[in-house]
Amino acid sequence: MTPRLEQIARRIARRGSLQQMDGVARWVGAVSPPLRDYRLMRVAAVTGDPHLTERLALSLSRGRASLDRIRTAVRTLAHTPHDPSARQVLAPLRRHHLESLGWLLFNQASAAEDRTDALHLFEWCRRRWGGAALSRTGRATWIEALIGLGQHERARRALVEPITTDRRLRIDAVNPYVDRALERVSPEAERRWLAEFNRYYVPAGLSPVRLESGVADPYDRLVADTPTRREVAGPLVSVVMSAYRPDHRLLTAVRSVLASTWTNLEVLVFDDASGPQYDQVLAAAAALDPRVVVDRMASNGGTYAIRNAALDRARGDFVTFHDSDDWMHPDRLALQAQHLLSHPLAPANLTMSLRTTTRLELVNARSLGLKICEPSLMMRRSVVTERIGVFDRVRKAGDAEFRQRIEAGFATKVEALAPTVPLTLQLVSPDSLSGGDIRRYRVSLDRRLHRACYEAWHLDQRARGLVPRIEADVDGGVRPYYAPPTISGISPAEPPQVCVDCDWFAAPAREQRRQVARAEALARSGLRVALRQRRDPHADGDPLLTPHPTVIRALNRGRLGFIHGDD
Repeated sequence: MTPRLEQIARRIARRGSLQQMDGVARWVGAVSPPLRDYRLMRVAAVTGDPHLTERLALSLSRGRASLDRIRTAVRTLAHTPHDPSARQVLAPLRRHHLESLGWLLFNQASAAEDRTDALHLFEWCRRRWGGAALSRTGRATWIEALIGLGQHERARRALVEPITTDRRLRIDAVNPYVDRALERVSPEAERRWLAEFNRYYVPAGLSPVRLESGVADPYDRLVADTPTRREVAGPLVSVVMSAYRPDHRLLTAVRSVLASTWTNLEVLVFDDASGPQYDQVLAAAAALDPRVVVDRMASNGGTYAIRNAALDRARGDFVTFHDSDDWMHPDRLALQAQHLLSHPLAPANLTMSLRTTTRLELVNARSLGLKICEPSLMMRRSVVTERIGVFDRVRKAGDAEFRQRIEAGFATKVEALAPTVPLTLQLVSPDSLSGGDIRRYRVSLDRRLHRACYEAWHLDQRARGLVPRIEADVDGGVRPYYAPPTISGISPAEPPQVCVDCDWFAAPAREQRRQVARAEALARSGLRVALRQRRDPHADGDPLLTPHPTVIRALNRGRLGFIHGDD
């Protein structure tokens, strides 16, 4: 494979749509076995499938060492560097092979020992080939593992040289609040840390951040220094926040919005039927400023039902969103509103975010660095809703579908402003290795299936010369594409009468087409039919992120369901 073709394939493997990623898979395997291993590593990280991690270990070692044997060997070498048996296990593996396994273990970690073993792999590479031998990605992951395991002093020493562009590592290495044993943080340590943190903001011409004095968590004391309060005579911006069983973090989120340099705003806080015991914190939010309006839903309907209700209630020409426990930089709204004013054809924009903990740790189990912040979407309210409708009332993952529907409906990308700056900090638990269905690179099967189905619907509508649109009264039973029950929040009224089994994420295209044709024939006969995912432990083909397009189209036609093997 030429370097240019390899570069293209790597870009698709990293950034393409799910269908594009799968479309390139077999071509990659045919022309470049090393690149096939690289893609196997990436798919294993996204799927979280331990079977694929085992396949990668066997492939890299030419079938000589299982993953368990490799992990046992590096644990032994961490304490006994000259152990001959452990060295023999690792002998078939080159440095970049061990780096790949270390990267995958760290980013796929579901337990603390996964991170520890990843660190052992990188430490062995450094001992065997020298510290300078690690690749840039390997060195960055090694330092991230040091920070994640609390070895901040070693991380600080490693960061003396500019070996990574990931600013999170430098910030966390000097964050005095990550040491839970410290009872008091010195002013000098805090200043050094904030100076590093503000390398995100000051070079971009944005307000630097600082901590207010107090005993609350650093996250709740984070504010920005705005030299002058710029009164902006621009259009009204409506900021929509949904809340369910809120705590004091709702006040942190609302205060961060009210500190915005764009002062012509309203904050619409919608409570999702939390109950009377939450009236006090909601009243406290309303009392913060006359621009805060608190409303209550009659029944619990989820974030996107709230957003649709808020779109009817909002008075602003521009509408944006903010989660009820997130922190907003005071320059975010002004940056987004001014972009829409200066680009009259742009329907919307959004910004970037970082996941952080209450101690403002940026390196954590759920963080991959800067990412698109879907809730930060700011749009022209009437222009967008008149063309593509409103949010799909799913229970999760509706942000991305709505943004991609805007892109399909207006035939333009929604621009991410200030792509190197986290204008939103999203709160996560520091030790949540397995919480939720998104963990670092891992995305759950249902989220991947959901994305593939709505992407296919968007493309189908555009191919027909239509605009993908969802009406306000659409609910779970009549949406124009398939959404798994964990996404839609609605289970089938009756269980399937027939399940058609296949490994829909690994079987050859011909087999998937054959099984779908069989399932649709059964459905036409009047039976309730579901496709059931059954992983084939002996499959050795290229793993897929989504089923074949034939399967996706069949699901979108609405006659078939999809269940997991253990459902």
